[in-house]
Amino acid sequence: MDQVIARLLEVDKEAAKLVDDAKEELEKIKEAMEGEKLQFKQAYIERAKRRIQLLEKEENEHMDKASAELAEYYNKRQQQLQETYDERHEAWEQTIFDRCLAK
Repeated sequence: MDQVIARLLEVDKEAAKLVDDAKEELEKIKEAMEGEKLQFKQAYIERAKRRIQLLEKEENEHMDKASAELAEYYNKRQQQLQETYDERHEAWEQTIFDRCLAK
């Protein structure tokens, strides 16, 4: 009978040690998972930042291109208006002068 009780106590100690070991392992796994979770989060944030930078760069390039196209358009238009003025300003002045004298 004493042997049975001694064996039960020994089995109980072994079971308690297994439970403690399992709890320690669980804590290690939780810590490892938290570390991995943090790494995944940081990696995601870095990817998002790179994506944002890429989109900003693309948008800035698009704006620069559109701005250059507008500047070119307005420069050409201004040049056309200047050419029209240079070709016709004397005639316009004469027309205005003649109309002023006609009254």
